[in-house]
Amino acid sequence: MPDWFLDILKVVLPSLAVAVVTSILTVRLSIRRFYEEKWWEKKYEVYGQLFESLHHLKKYAIEHLDAYELHEEIPAEKKKKLEKDRKKFSREFEKLYDLASFQLSSKAVDILNEYDRKKKATENNENLYEWIANEAAATIDCLKKLSYEAKRDLKIK
Repeated sequence: MPDWFLDILKVVLPSLAVAVVTSILTVRLSIRRFYEEKWWEKKYEVYGQLFESLHHLKKYAIEHLDAYELHEEIPAEKKKKLEKDRKKFSREFEKLYDLASFQLSSKAVDILNEYDRKKKATENNENLYEWIANEAAATIDCLKKLSYEAKRDLKIK
């Protein structure tokens, strides 16, 4: 082989090796980042759906609590909508609660477990006022704790 060809190979081969290694690393890091961003988006979506469900469950309890304290009846149409929303968002919450251990942090799952225990404990209460008041308190507490945990888990300030 001619000397000029060997000189070219000495210059080109190291550059080519560096380019190949750099390309492989860049692609792997890009794919990794893509999956991390997709996972973050999914977690964000689940937290958002949980907050929406909890909001409606809180609204149901607060509306009934306010009506009870003011000794007023909730208008039939409003009561019907509240009942419909409660059923819908209770089912939504149950679904999200079942999936939480797969998608959310262990602390978020602990918060949801605590809420579920409190909610089940209130359901056995025969006093309607205490039942609604305890359910509202449990839901508000869960929202506060879950909000803090969601920000921590999603690394949002």
